[in-house]
Amino acid sequence: MRSELERYRFAVRATELVRAMAIIAFTLGGSAARAESVQLDGRCLRVAFEVFGWGIGRIQGRFEDVWGTLDFDRRHVSSTRLRITASTQSIRTQSALVDAELRSTQFFDAVRFPQVSFESSGVELFAERAGTVTGVLEMRGVARSIRIPFELSSEIFKPSSSRSIPHLQANGTIRRSAWGMSALVPLISDDVKLDIRTGCSD
Repeated sequence: MRSELERYRFAVRATELVRAMAIIAFTLGGSAARAESVQLDGRCLRVAFEVFGWGIGRIQGRFEDVWGTLDFDRRHVSSTRLRITASTQSIRTQSALVDAELRSTQFFDAVRFPQVSFESSGVELFAERAGTVTGVLEMRGVARSIRIPFELSSEIFKPSSSRSIPHLQANGTIRRSAWGMSALVPLISDDVKLDIRTGCSD
């Protein structure tokens, strides 16, 4: 039979264990509650690119019809997830002729492949609000993993929804030939600079 002292010690330990479990549950629950899933559209999302052409110079363009989702937790930035889709028919540069060429079968083949998409799978931080994002970029029916640096610089308040939208900027370089887009290389660079930004404005 246990002594009164042993029973007392057992009761104290049990109480401490219950308290610890309650604190853990509260912390995890609070963390989940702070996570936000933000729907993005053309007002909140920019997907742009830049290539270099010999005798032409820089060719800059963007997708006008874009949408996606940003899952963001201010206390756990490494859990950020980003999903983006862009219409290849909405590609725009400073030249209508270039736009038509980019939509052709030599490049995006917009009729057969009306969308390009990116879905992140992980975030690696090397500073409090900066790091690299890994994910799958799909173009022309080819899906490949890429890693691009990103930075969270601020949050933009969106009055219409009474929410703060994280301002995320990701810049990186891919080789278009990896997605079967090798036309006119090297006259037009194989390297394509990507510029992806979130942050809403009304």
